[in-house]
Amino acid sequence: MYTPSVITTKIDFCQETFAIRINHDKVAALLRNRRLIDKVRRTIGHSAAQAYVGVLEQSTALPYRWQRRSEPAPEDEDLDSSSHLIDQDSLLMALNTQGQLDDEDEDGIVHSTVSQGPSLNAGSHVHINGYVNGNHATETVRTVTLNDIKTHFLNLAQPPHKFVVQDPDLFRWTVDFRRLSAQLRREEAMRLAKSRLNGVALRLVRVLLDKGKLDEKTLQEKSLLSAKDLRQCLSKLKRNGFLGLQEVPREPQRQPLKTIYLWFYDSDRVRKMLLGDLYKAMARLLRRLKVERDKVGALLEKAERIDVRGKEEKFLARGEMEALEEWKRKEEWLLGEVERLDDSVAILRDI
Repeated sequence: MYTPSVITTKIDFCQETFAIRINHDKVAALLRNRRLIDKVRRTIGHSAAQAYVGVLEQSTALPYRWQRRSEPAPEDEDLDSSSHLIDQDSLLMALNTQGQLDDEDEDGIVHSTVSQGPSLNAGSHVHINGYVNGNHATETVRTVTLNDIKTHFLNLAQPPHKFVVQDPDLFRWTVDFRRLSAQLRREEAMRLAKSRLNGVALRLVRVLLDKGKLDEKTLQEKSLLSAKDLRQCLSKLKRNGFLGLQEVPREPQRQPLKTIYLWFYDSDRVRKMLLGDLYKAMARLLRRLKVERDKVGALLEKAERIDVRGKEEKFLARGEMEALEEWKRKEEWLLGEVERLDDSVAILRDI
């Protein structure tokens, strides 16, 4: 979210003043939940995603400020010990209750449940219609059972994602928000890195991300590259800020021949570097938007006049209409790019 830290608005109503402040922790948690639900739908399926919506809705018992980043809740915070555990009975009731509602927009429901409140749709029920991905009027709906919930949890708990984990002491399910947030940030960083690195360089980054610090010989064995190609790729990655090099001397004299050089991937440094690049790209897009708007400034003032608005075809010439349509296309494209970059900023910075 590309927003200031605090936004306060005062509203006078019935001679009383109310201060409205954005809950940044809650917004960040909702953004994270939306990404997680989309990821569950892509990797497991729609029914599991609907069950996961109910799981994330139960997490509201845990304060949003302790669902972000890697910061654990303090010991003196008055939290219920079971606030982070998933209540399967409540989830089962919510799924079956919502299954009776008549919802048509299947995609929009998953997103709206995260942003508007605890609602689920009938997609959480099992549809039996003879098709794998079909949605036909003749389908029959079967009530969700506790075994269905357990099956969803077992699927959600599969590595490498582990959307839910089982508490080893209480044998109940919970969501590890800290690990999932770190996973989302890592995947977003890899997605951005993929747009500027080739396949070989990206392979090296993933090897170091998985194995930690490695010397050149071990890295060559893991990545299956020749020494020449490996050194060229490592030099390029270090120059672009994706990799770092640590010197470990074996003697106090620190002679180069008796020093071990370890290559490593610093996720926090790469994240800050990518954020800086995203900010620069957004600034350039906004400057470009201002330049394009200034080019048609007189035309826009004319089109926004009260007597012309809504009657452009009557009062504007053909050339002016074409210029106005061209401006609208450019504005839509530039703002769409800014929004896309802002989504990446929200993942890398806020969750």
